[in-house]
Amino acid sequence: MHRVLKLACSLDLVNPRVAIGNSLEEIYSLIIIYQENGIEKVIVYSKNLIMTKKDYYELYKFNELNIVSKMDLYNIYYLMTNFNNYQYIFEYLLFTKEIFDELSKKDMFSFFKEKYNINGLNKNNYLLFGDNSDSLFFWSVDSKYSKFEKLIREVDDFTENPQEKSKHISYDKEKDRYILKERKFGYFTFDLISSLTKNEEVQKILLSKDRYGECHINANILGRALEDENKKSAFIVGGKFKINEIDYFYHTWVEIDDNNTVLDFNHNIVMNRDKYYKLFEIVPISKTPVLEMEDIIKIVENDADLGLHPMYLNYFGSEIRQDLKKNEMIFRK
Repeated sequence: MHRVLKLACSLDLVNPRVAIGNSLEEIYSLIIIYQENGIEKVIVYSKNLIMTKKDYYELYKFNELNIVSKMDLYNIYYLMTNFNNYQYIFEYLLFTKEIFDELSKKDMFSFFKEKYNINGLNKNNYLLFGDNSDSLFFWSVDSKYSKFEKLIREVDDFTENPQEKSKHISYDKEKDRYILKERKFGYFTFDLISSLTKNEEVQKILLSKDRYGECHINANILGRALEDENKKSAFIVGGKFKINEIDYFYHTWVEIDDNNTVLDFNHNIVMNRDKYYKLFEIVPISKTPVLEMEDIIKIVENDADLGLHPMYLNYFGSEIRQDLKKNEMIFRK
């Protein structure tokens, strides 16, 4: 069950849905329904099978009991994680409409019946990518960050509390930097962002779990805070890193081309770009100069007042700004 739900949320499918039903062989089973070239197909994890929906339903006498969309899955995930009731997942999948209809009568769950968010975006569309997509369902199932999973966790633990002893990390007094040595990975040196700032409030965030969850906006803030000489060659980079054998997690960080360096607020780390890409198995998608991003934010947010999430600016900011400049009517009050 968990793997079917995870696949439905992480695979690049058109209109993915999960159907729960019974067949000749199983009392209850889950399959994924999607569209390909206008034809409805199914993915059946338990049978390692992909075929047309029509043929599968006929061959296995599959009887639908309920179908849930990706947005339904997001809402189910919200209920389970916020109210710690994972044991009811089967009931959520089987009686989705009835449960959501009843809950939506309460003010705190009124969003269940809303089609658009406060910015007017269709909720089904904002689940196409990002934090609400790839890692949505059960990323702990088969969770293996990457081939350097243990090393990544060691780095994260250390950058939260550098006073604690670490198996592979030490401090080099001569280089005035931290050193990581590990047999399979190799060797690299790094700094902590928390050591480079004098702002005590920012230091407190960087040395805690509070630094997680807002990478898209934190990268922009970090980029704007750079010294002027670094800003000229600094970029806001939107990309993704590997969290297991099939899934990636969307992420944003800062790169300085002049010295091949990455600054990652969420990991409180400054390190060589090549080593960073290797450690986190990084795939860069969009690279925007920090100085250009400042202009994008001014036009998209301040002038046009679109209220877009920073993630959209990091990945599509240049295109959005270009489109806005073609339609100057939007700036007229």
